[in-house]
Amino acid sequence: MEERKFNLKVLIILSLGHLITDIYQGALPVVLPFLKDKLSLTYTMTGMILMTSNFTSSVLQPLFGFYSDKKEKAILLPLGVFCAGFGFSLIALPSSFIPVLCLVTLSGLGIAAYHPEGYKTAHFFTGERSVTGMSVFSVGGNLGFSVGPIVSIYLIQ
Repeated sequence: MEERKFNLKVLIILSLGHLITDIYQGALPVVLPFLKDKLSLTYTMTGMILMTSNFTSSVLQPLFGFYSDKKEKAILLPLGVFCAGFGFSLIALPSSFIPVLCLVTLSGLGIAAYHPEGYKTAHFFTGERSVTGMSVFSVGGNLGFSVGPIVSIYLIQ
């Protein structure tokens, strides 16, 4: 069996990816009132956008975990970050509800794809210090949720 070693550099890179994906998740609730006004959405439509984001990023995440458990899927790391960012970055462009919903879905799927493979990869690089290593990885996500609203308000203004 291959010996795992603690690798802080890799864990920080994974944590930065975690930060980026969770920025989008944290920013969406702040962006929604602006989308609601711009597109003349109802509260129901606005709620559907948030529900879709939560469903795709959280509820579907175990499916990506199941897929990742079958075989190494390192491509999910950059692909997840890309889809999360691409989908969210474009949500201000459409002039109707359905394209926004599709972009939020893409972003949520990127978030869902990143997390299981990120945890698996981070765990591989924790070595004997698994709690410390997983904490380093988790910090990225927590920071992402924290700075997401701040970054989004700054960009909107």
